[in-house]
Amino acid sequence: MDGYLTVGQVQRRFNISRETVRRWEGKQGFPKRVRLSTHPRGRCGFPIEEVDRWDAGRRDTRHESLPPYLAHTE
Repeated sequence: MDGYLTVGQVQRRFNISRETVRRWEGKQGFPKRVRLSTHPRGRCGFPIEEVDRWDAGRRDTRHESLPPYLAHTE
């Protein structure tokens, strides 16, 4: 699945549960799943570029809310 992350890959990448993935999709602005097959229960994935962009934006927002002495960047 080049260009897409599975739910399991998203879970491992962010160290979160499947339910948290669903919650992020609904309330945190996480990229929506893309269906990768025509079967009703077929594979779906999250576009890697969109996930990376979402994560970068989330990190920027988090650093803006921290006091300057804690907001060191990588």
